[in-house]
Amino acid sequence: MRVVGVLCSRGRTVGVNLDRKSAVKLAQYVLPLTVMIVAPGAHAASLAHAFRPVVRLVQDAAQPVALVAMTLAFLSITSGNHKQGVDRLKWASIGYIGVQFAPWLLDQLHVAAMGMGD
Repeated sequence: MRVVGVLCSRGRTVGVNLDRKSAVKLAQYVLPLTVMIVAPGAHAASLAHAFRPVVRLVQDAAQPVALVAMTLAFLSITSGNHKQGVDRLKWASIGYIGVQFAPWLLDQLHVAAMGMGD
């Protein structure tokens, strides 16, 4: 029995003519790799879409948390502990901006990674 297949790579078509034993050996190496390459790209959009409500919840919760941290920072500054207050204010601001910015950054990295796979 002979297995005849077609491989497409960058728009080129190449004919493959393998006997059964060679086809099985090739499939042992190629199929897991194909599943690993195709499956993440195929389901990444739906998985990212499924987590959108969780991302929105974390982003919405970041504002009250940052507000409390900033209020504590200003109270520290008022009570005379200037260094600790400024440090807390700095990290609360960076944390809030990071939480708001991280989903966009990950989307851009995903788009860049998908573009590199072409």
